[in-house]
Amino acid sequence: MDQVNTGFPNPTQVLVGALLGTGSGGITYGIARYFSNLRLLDRGKFKPAVWSTAGLGMAVAGFPGIAYVGTIREELLVRKKRSDVREP
Repeated sequence: MDQVNTGFPNPTQVLVGALLGTGSGGITYGIARYFSNLRLLDRGKFKPAVWSTAGLGMAVAGFPGIAYVGTIREELLVRKKRSDVREP
């Protein structure tokens, strides 16, 4: 696949990085929250997470979504460049 040199990393790599980053962050947050909740339940001070869970959900959906849009935009630029080169 031909790439337009924009000075930015390959859009596919950005998409993979966004997915891995949000997935790893979500797992890390879940593990930390789990053990924190065990300690709080033991002490009788448990409070359900609302805002942090909502923020994590938006990040997990938002960051890869933004990277996906960028990847599609880059692919459209590559296709346009190819069609411009082929036309006499």
